[in-house]
This record gives sequence, C-alpha cells and structure tokens, in this order.
Amino acid sequence: MRVVFTQMNTTLPLYLESVGMNWPQQEVIRPAGYPYFHWLKTTAGCGIIQLKQRQFLLPANQGILLAPHVTHRYQPLNAQPWETQYLTFGGQKSADLLPDPLADYLNLNYLPPVLNQFIAKNCANITNTSDPTELSVLVYRFLLGLRAAVHEQYAPTQMQHLLKTKLFLEQHYIYAVTNQELAQLTGYSIQHLTRQFKQVFGLTPLQYLTDIRLRRAKWLLVNQPQLSLEQVANQSGFESANYLIIRFRKAFNLTPQQFRHLY
Repeated sequence: MRVVFTQMNTTLPLYLESVGMNWPQQEVIRPAGYPYFHWLKTTAGCGIIQLKQRQFLLPANQGILLAPHVTHRYQPLNAQPWETQYLTFGGQKSADLLPDPLADYLNLNYLPPVLNQFIAKNCANITNTSDPTELSVLVYRFLLGLRAAVHEQYAPTQMQHLLKTKLFLEQHYIYAVTNQELAQLTGYSIQHLTRQFKQVFGLTPLQYLTDIRLRRAKWLLVNQPQLSLEQVANQSGFESANYLIIRFRKAFNLTPQQFRHLY
C-alpha cells in the first residue's frame, strides 16, 4: 500500500494533490464531495459508486473521474476486498484540459494501456518532496491519456458529427457561416463543438473555415492571375479584398499581391 500527499504549488496551471495505489478501499461518504478532481480506478474486486441519484459498478480496470465538491459515496460491492488506485489534482487549467463529456463525473469502462498503467508506473517515483513543476507535467500527461481514452470510448457518434461539420465547412466556405449554424447542424452546444473539433482537427471550426478560404485564395492567386483581389476574395469566401489582405498578411506575413509575385 502506498499513499502520497504531495507538496502543492497552487499557482501552477496544474498540480497534483495526492496519489495512491494498492489501496484496500473501504466505504467513503462525502456529502460535500472532495475539493479536487478525483480519479478512482479499480485494480481488483468491484466497488459501487453512488453519485447523486445514480449508481455505478466499478469493476477491475475501469475508472471514474469525480469533479470537485460533488456529493458521492463509494464502497465495496460485497464482502470481497476492493483494491483501488487514485489520483487527485487541481489547477486553473484542469477544466480546460479535461475531455467532454464531463459535468459531475466521467465514467470510463475501457482504459487503454497507457492510462490503465499510469499510476502504477509513476507512483513509486512520487514523494511528498517531489518538485511541484514536475508533478504538474505528470498531471498534464495523465489528462492527455484521459482525453485519448474518452476519444476511443465516445468516438463513433462524436466523429460522425465532427466529420459532418468538416464536410459542411468544405462545401460552404464561400458563404457566411456562424458557430450557431454549426451547433444547430450537430445538435451540440457551441462550446462543446468547438472543443471537440479542435481536439480532433487541431483548429476550431471557424479557424478551419479561414484556413480553407486562405488555401482557396492562394490557389486562385497562382492559377488565375487575371482575377482582381476583389474577385479572389469573393470566390474564396472573404467579404472584401481588404479583409482578405488582413487575414492573408496575418497568416503568411505577405500580402496577396506579394504572394502572387512569387509565382
């Protein structure tokens, strides 16, 4: 059994509060929840989690992330021992890096090897005098593993919506497109769609739209030199030649005309 409460630097964007493994889990009742994000994973036996009006079984190699201050209770399912690992963390960037869907909790019934073995591989090297900056990096790595696990668990439906959004942008780049329109297309909130799209494609939907328009403008500048800048702007989805110049210079540190003269 190993449990460590670390030295916390709460000015860091992420910090580790505690970590434990090979823990013979007993009943825990927290009417006010826990003050930090709390990751709990079963290594042997089975637990039952009560979270508001919901209950979850947590068998071996499954995990649950509880948000701070959420009322919860957990205990062994039966008389058999329940062994767990856990990790608690905080920081102002935690919510930004956490994957959707997450409100009060995130329940994962499949853990890829990197996440499944994360605590076992790292716990032995953590002490209560470990450098908080190094522990901040460790939490970041954990969150990346968590995001990957969520992506695998929720990917099929999510990817359909994201690919639908991507195709819509590629087919309608010449028209005015808003976040509200994209949200209605997918049924997601604007915030959820933006975060998920960026997680998969590296850009927000509107950033991707601008990228499409800029690539189209570059093609027109090179392949149709007879077109005026106003015509290039119209055919690539920009509202005016002036706006095309602004976006082009910001992206490439060149004006459209300077780019055209390179070819």
